[in-house]
Amino acid sequence: MKGRRPPGFTLLEAMVVMAIFGIVTTTATMTFVAMLQTAKRGRGALQAMTGTRAVMDFLMEEGRAAGGADLAPNARVLIDKGGGEKGTDVVWLLKQNVGYSVCAITGRSGDTLSFATVVHNGRLRCCFEAQDPIAGTPDVVGDVPAGAAFRRTAVVSDVQQRFLPVFLSGNPSAAACRLTMHTLPGIDRVINDSRGNAPNLSAGFAVLTDVKRFYVDFNAEGTRPPFGALYSQVELDGDVTSFANERQRLSSNTLDFRASVGYGSRQPDVPEDPDDEDADDAFADDGTDDGSIPDVPAGGNPFIERTTDRAGWLDAPVPVQAGTEVPPSMLGLAIQTGVTSDMPAPSLPWTTVPLTPAANAQVMSLTGRVMFRSEGAP
Repeated sequence: MKGRRPPGFTLLEAMVVMAIFGIVTTTATMTFVAMLQTAKRGRGALQAMTGTRAVMDFLMEEGRAAGGADLAPNARVLIDKGGGEKGTDVVWLLKQNVGYSVCAITGRSGDTLSFATVVHNGRLRCCFEAQDPIAGTPDVVGDVPAGAAFRRTAVVSDVQQRFLPVFLSGNPSAAACRLTMHTLPGIDRVINDSRGNAPNLSAGFAVLTDVKRFYVDFNAEGTRPPFGALYSQVELDGDVTSFANERQRLSSNTLDFRASVGYGSRQPDVPEDPDDEDADDAFADDGTDDGSIPDVPAGGNPFIERTTDRAGWLDAPVPVQAGTEVPPSMLGLAIQTGVTSDMPAPSLPWTTVPLTPAANAQVMSLTGRVMFRSEGAP
């Protein structure tokens, strides 16, 4: 009778155990890595949405304050639908600089505008050299030196209230009250002779105005495809071909940016309850909800548009040709942002040029609507 084999693993059994252990370890590692990636994407998505909400709040406040008492009623916003990179929209918001007077244009020669002169502290000055003295301050004694070189954005308008945002520069004086007009980049796409909305500047006026341009740059440093950076840009030096030191990055993970204007003549549609005969009790809260009072229907509010009912919203620039056009009362902005993912991105509201679907973007959309303030900033 042969002796019994001592207990232990054979080489084959050891190899099987090691293989099973390797499979379990690999599976656990892959699961752990996937969990880390999911958590990282979750944190990135949360940061992206938090940042986008802050950007939307900023844009809404800028839109709410657009305009000014001395600007034409329509001179608040311009929208270039699909004129940005990858078919995104480009938006200009115009806000009058408070504390400066309106300067009359007395003539034009090419890109040179001549302006009226004014009497300031008993001296003849160019309109853009001086403004009204602060109440209670004494007159300047002696000669008033000529001002420094003038470089500012402005809005020029004609008697028909057609308007054009420009950059003015030069060295104005009483003897030569002239400034050179520079066309801001992209403005000629929405204001031009073919549209019939270019102003006649031979006899118009100019208002110093902040002109902020909002757009997406998909080639910006630090961005990763398919995302771009959302910028706010203000022309400072007159070199319209360069944005150096003139733009502020608002977001680095923007996939799409859209805008629209609305005309809010509609009143909110609130149906009455036929069973309620006492108007005073219509809003009483008795703690019950029997469903007898119908909800406000979708699209019954002037702020909300549907595919079948735009509710006064237009996907177009603000047209001014005859000067009798009603100015828009509402501005709508939509931003699409996110992190890498495998889900395609849906289209934003007010999209006229659809983007190529991004198959590797986990997308979140944020839409804001705001009423313009009366005469711009309070």
